[in-house]
Amino acid sequence: MMTKNTMLIFLGVSIAMLSCKKDQTGLEPVVLHKPDASALSDFFHDNLDEATQHFHVDVTQQVYIEGEQGLKATFFPNTLMDAFGNDITGIIDVTLVEIFNKKDMILKNKPTLAFHQGEYKPLISGGEFYLEATQNGQPLFLKPYQELLVKIPRTDYSIYGMNRFISDNENDTLIWSLTTDSTSWFGVGGNQNSSTWQNNLNTFGWINCDTFMNDPRPQTIVEAELPVGYNNTTCKVFISFDGLNSLTSFKSYEYSILSTAPYYSLPVGLEVHFVAITIINDVIYCEVISDTIEENHRVQITNLEMVTESEFEALLDALP
Repeated sequence: MMTKNTMLIFLGVSIAMLSCKKDQTGLEPVVLHKPDASALSDFFHDNLDEATQHFHVDVTQQVYIEGEQGLKATFFPNTLMDAFGNDITGIIDVTLVEIFNKKDMILKNKPTLAFHQGEYKPLISGGEFYLEATQNGQPLFLKPYQELLVKIPRTDYSIYGMNRFISDNENDTLIWSLTTDSTSWFGVGGNQNSSTWQNNLNTFGWINCDTFMNDPRPQTIVEAELPVGYNNTTCKVFISFDGLNSLTSFKSYEYSILSTAPYYSLPVGLEVHFVAITIINDVIYCEVISDTIEENHRVQITNLEMVTESEFEALLDALP
């Protein structure tokens, strides 16, 4: 019969053996519900890939493409060259991405913040898009003084012109720069009731049809406090401006606090929706907070809830 002392000795030896076995295998405890930075980055990239359209056109003659959301681009003959300045004829490949609303800006991580005259400024967008032309996998360029006519759907009939901004692919979150050449203006083609903006592009890449958000109200910094265990790589927070096709994200991060400072500020009294998103175990978690910007504003991200992709898109569609 096993005595009480014998049983205690047996249990002690068993625990010691189990501890040694754990040390030998090097196994770590499984941590559930951990936000995943790579999965969040992949989420934005996958959405961008799914939205990318491809066309094959013969630029020996005048041709045009039309995107799924209404962009129309006209290619004129004898206007393209390769990196060495050689004329391009025959079949080329055209890549197009269209982003015309705040839902797509969030899904593809393409907010409307510009760097202009030494400071960052929010933009009100008439539409973002990406155009690229290649032949046999090599990039093509417009010849000097040659242009590409682009028309995009117009929704704001209160103004008759918007600026052209450009950006590059170096960062996932694009920062837009104002172009100032002779073709830098999106107009209505002489028709104030036109349903499209049009522009003669002299370059390919990311293009944004915008105007600056020149709000005269006093400005303030805005912050968002993330939950414990989250940071700026595992949780993305956007600021959607109510009633405007405008969206920004935070530019700095320290000790669980996302901030617009020292890069840009927002008007006191501006009505907004904060949209926070993270990915946990390949599932979307989000929180949408309706708010009004106050002086030294800070919002608390405290209730990230699990949603399906369709539910998340429905929340974004409902943004005012």
